[in-house]
Amino acid sequence: MPFGWSWAFIVYLFALPILLFYLLFAPKRAVVAEVASQKTSAKFTKKDIVYIVGLSLLAGFVININSANSLRIPVIVDQLYLGSPRQASLILSGMMLMGILSGICFEGLLARFKKQLIIVSLIPFALGLFMLGVAHNLWLMLIGAMLSGFWYSIVVTSVFSNVSNKISPQLIGHATTLVLLFCNFGGASAAIVLSLFSKINPQPGFAFVIYAIISLIISLVLMFKTRFLSQK
Repeated sequence: MPFGWSWAFIVYLFALPILLFYLLFAPKRAVVAEVASQKTSAKFTKKDIVYIVGLSLLAGFVININSANSLRIPVIVDQLYLGSPRQASLILSGMMLMGILSGICFEGLLARFKKQLIIVSLIPFALGLFMLGVAHNLWLMLIGAMLSGFWYSIVVTSVFSNVSNKISPQLIGHATTLVLLFCNFGGASAAIVLSLFSKINPQPGFAFVIYAIISLIISLVLMFKTRFLSQK
């Protein structure tokens, strides 16, 4: 007996045992009463604000792109007659699976590139997006989707890692909230941005080419900025 597409949402039930295991086995932090006079009066400096806003914009940008991938890849596959809806869903699955691989590789990449990780990551990320934009077959699209999916996850993880490492512990909560706000805005605005790109150029892959160019420009700007600051 075949199942309808709505049965796919049953996968979310797997979150329930995860929640149960978390509640049963996650260590609980001891609650420590703090005297008001002992509370630190940590505040964001102007440099902190600029740094956090910059990271937030970057995170929102790459999440906007990742959401655009999910929206536009099936359209490209359909309009260019590259394959079936099932094949388009397999491409998206490959892109999502790269997030798991990136989590495994993140520690090694961070140890190798350190502060340069975001700069380095944006280059293959841009390459993957460019491949999506000019793809004329499913294999090229799959490689582009997997490349962008892998390095997207590395960039987002690097953003949160930098926040936790550079910001005072008392202010991490506020900084993380701002980053998450931009992340949600980036994801929610993907459809709007794609419609704006479509008005400029109706080709379905045009948005990815623009995304790739912007990503490469950001990487180059950060590279020159880092070198300039290191020389001072």
